[in-house]
Amino acid sequence: MLLINLWHIHGHYMRVLNIGDSSSNIFMTYVTYFIPFHVNLFILVAGYFGGGKNCVKALVKNLLLVYFYSVSLGMVGLLVLGHFSWQHAFLPISSLTWWFMTMYAVMILIAPIIESYVAKCSRKAIYAIVAGALFVNLYLGNIRHVAHLYDEGRGMTTFVCIYFIGVWIRKEGIGLINRLPWARTCLVVSIIFVMLIQYKAIAWYSWTDLTAYSSPYSIVMSVLIFLLFAKINISESFRKPILFFSSSAISVYLITEYPAIRGMLSPLFASQYLSCNTVPMELSFIFFSAVIAFIIPCMIDKVRIPITNYMSERVAKYINLRKWQ
Repeated sequence: MLLINLWHIHGHYMRVLNIGDSSSNIFMTYVTYFIPFHVNLFILVAGYFGGGKNCVKALVKNLLLVYFYSVSLGMVGLLVLGHFSWQHAFLPISSLTWWFMTMYAVMILIAPIIESYVAKCSRKAIYAIVAGALFVNLYLGNIRHVAHLYDEGRGMTTFVCIYFIGVWIRKEGIGLINRLPWARTCLVVSIIFVMLIQYKAIAWYSWTDLTAYSSPYSIVMSVLIFLLFAKINISESFRKPILFFSSSAISVYLITEYPAIRGMLSPLFASQYLSCNTVPMELSFIFFSAVIAFIIPCMIDKVRIPITNYMSERVAKYINLRKWQ
């Protein structure tokens, strides 16, 4: 989520300042070359854990999360900015208040179909499906830019492709890595090697395609990093704080990327950034902003969690489902 914050700070806050030739902006542009895999990781997790096992549960929980923030943040915008968007507040999925949540909601609906099909597939069929999804996503989309298949990786072709890769990791990838000697070292070396290829590709590859979620780099890096973390044994002392913050990762995105909140933060960021006199100060402020934009929403989200959990229980009782806790 910190990588997403850095990505958004560069793309949404720094870009409007017209500082294209500044050293800090050039540095951050290079940083974004190497971190466009963050969205794919979320989809990989869904595919790996089988997001289609309880479609109703996942959809209701995500809709409650989205509506909690769309309405409450809309009221904040009304009180602070004097502006309230009914579409953003009450139609967040269909009005693309958050494009990722719109695509993710559709992915939740598609996931049960994928899971029921994969459950009956042979091992060869799973490899064939992943190969076909990669061909559509990489060649037809990212390389050839076939209409309706390429939207810088924000379309359903990318989401379905990454989900299938998550399924492959669950069924085949983890087993392959477990049989690989020096697995963690091999994964780290592979990540460095792929980053070097990415660095060399900057000279001849379009920036838009380079940082698209559907790019070969984004997909390969998301898989390698996912596998690396799967091989890392996290001690109990670190597991609790990781779970504390990771449970609110999506909420960080929802809060910081709500249009009204971004409208409030943009001038604040600009005034503070422009007051920095040196490049180290500018970069320190950028990274500090990314950390603060992560920690504060996580703290806020701890208020939201019991509320939406209670609402989930009430919805479950209403539609005669077993409790979800």
